[in-house]
Amino acid sequence: MSFEARAPSQPEPEPAPNRSRRPPVARYRTDALLLAAAILVFVLSALPIRPNRVPGLEEDVFRAINSTVTVPFVLVWPVMQLGNFLVIPPS
Repeated sequence: MSFEARAPSQPEPEPAPNRSRRPPVARYRTDALLLAAAILVFVLSALPIRPNRVPGLEEDVFRAINSTVTVPFVLVWPVMQLGNFLVIPPS
């Protein structure tokens, strides 16, 4: 073992602050209740799903939105291109 010789007038160096330390996570009973409520809503929303059939109203809404290609596309396309112009130069 070797020890570093230090003059008596030099102060001890301070240890570096521990930046990896995070505050503890506090869990409450309301967190568990919210999780249970979310799971219940998820399960209840999945109950009416049928694997081989789409309800008529859902099909009508789907066809109404997707049959008018020009209106939503013309409104959304410039926003999508703006995203490309912002993302491509930094990469």
